Amino acid sequence: GAQAFPGVGRRHPDYMALHLLTQILSSQFLLQEIRFKGGAYGGGASTDEGVVTMYSYRDPRVRETLDAFARAALWAATPGNVTDDTVRQAKLAVFAGIDAPMAPASAGDSFFVSGIADEERQRNRHRLLDTTREDLVRVAMQYLG
Repeated sequence: GAQAFPGVGRRHPDYMALHLLTQILSSQFLLQEIRFKGGAYGGGASTDEGVVTMYSYRDPRVRETLDAFARAALWAATPGNVTDDTVRQAKLAVFAGIDAPMAPASAGDSFFVSGIADEERQRNRHRLLDTTREDLVRVAMQYLG
């Protein structure tokens, strides 16, 4: 099953908070709900230019998975589910992806495809560092709620 929600572009101030939220939803909530409880082979959440998606694959219980997608924002907003430690670990995972070593040709391709210059990447790194649990609750309710 899959579900898409309106998101924001990479230059929007909420983009990195949404990116971090999808990392947390994938590793904390959706893994438990759709893989361990529901028996799906896998699934998760992601954000890209203007869209947030939640998905599963090889899923024997699609209806329950769609219900889990609908509960994701409330789960993120419930005190105790997303802790400061959860946020810190998710930031490390996101940074590992965005700061992975890149060959010069790949960096040029990345700029050509996305149009995001080094200055914008740096701005997004700062936005990621500055993201708080409260920011995650706000974007969860605003974009997924």
